[in-house]
Amino acid sequence: MNRIDIKSAVIGALCVVIIILLLGTTQQDVNYGDIAVTSLKLVNEDNVVVAWLGVTEHGGLLRIGNNYGVPVVDLEANEDGGGVGFATNRGATISYLGAEEEGGTMGIFTNSGILGVHMAALEIGSLIDIKGKNGKSIITLSPDAHGDGSIILYDTHGNIR
Repeated sequence: MNRIDIKSAVIGALCVVIIILLLGTTQQDVNYGDIAVTSLKLVNEDNVVVAWLGVTEHGGLLRIGNNYGVPVVDLEANEDGGGVGFATNRGATISYLGAEEEGGTMGIFTNSGILGVHMAALEIGSLIDIKGKNGKSIITLSPDAHGDGSIILYDTHGNIR
């Protein structure tokens, strides 16, 4: 039978005391100040990236994905300001809200990525453009050159009716 000598027992006990002392003196609410990185990834239990915070050529981007790693929400800084986009679980963009050079904009897309409705607030007034299944305008509500309201109807070929 193995016997533990007294020196080994004392060393083991001292190691346990040192570990307890170190754990007991660790401050739980530590502020590490600023942490500078160019990107940060969050992964799930399967090591799939479900969130990404990073830097793009126009500023920051927060991308949130589903459990399969497909991006479904983007919050971004772009060349015109900022925007947020939403996508299906397959990654098809279905809506976007953002800034353009002349004002705010919103787009609603089909599951196949075709723009269905575009709305914008511009300097000359607001615009609503409704598209057909082929992506061409079928109805446009907008101000005319004089600032009066206008409704423009198009045929399936994009010609004004």
